[in-house]
Amino acid sequence: MGSAGRLAFGTGGGLALADPARGEMTTFDARDLPGGTVLALEPDAAGGLWLGFEEGGLAHVDAQDRVTQVGARQPFPPGIAI
Repeated sequence: MGSAGRLAFGTGGGLALADPARGEMTTFDARDLPGGTVLALEPDAAGGLWLGFEEGGLAHVDAQDRVTQVGARQPFPPGIAI
């Protein structure tokens, strides 16, 4: 389960967040994320998700679906803790 009762699916093409209660799907692809192939998903205490990518890098998707990319050139932003 992802944030707010949604199901999170990491794929070879990005991330899909399904909301069964609303019948909605939100998707993110390599244009939104540091890579396209999601290898790891980890929910956090604030209702967001951490993502790890085959291509390298991390991303955080918060409960409002805002994406923060983290990698060698993008240090962890203030207020984000793992």
